[in-house]
Amino acid sequence: QPSTSPGSGVKECENPCKMVPFQPANEAERAIIASWQALETGVTGHDAEAWAPHIADEFVQISSNSDHVISKAGRMETLNKQKASGVGSAPSPLVSAKMFDFGDAVIMTCLHQPQSGKPVHVSRLWIKRDGKWIMSISYQTAIQAAAAK
Repeated sequence: QPSTSPGSGVKECENPCKMVPFQPANEAERAIIASWQALETGVTGHDAEAWAPHIADEFVQISSNSDHVISKAGRMETLNKQKASGVGSAPSPLVSAKMFDFGDAVIMTCLHQPQSGKPVHVSRLWIKRDGKWIMSISYQTAIQAAAAK
């Protein structure tokens, strides 16, 4: 099922597309950041084809801001709809991140601050497949106890 998100309304992406406030500790983390920046650049440009190579076929996104799970196909459909509408969809800037390495799997936990609204805690599962790091799961939770921006 596609996302119902109309987009953030923001069209420019510096953080996380071009820079992040995170220093990778090793080659795996550097490759994950590069893959993540490429997919977020695809999101910003409403470019499903640029986004897709960085995402596992079994990808799911679960969010406290949605009542359904979003698949890879559903997210691509949303990107295409956002492209047609012309509404900005730049991702929320990264505030902080940690990575936990398990060989060919890495958990990336992040804090993001949207342009408006409450901060969001995001946990992502990255897997190494065919020599490339791709995102398999994204779990996003708005921090209800935090003040909204």
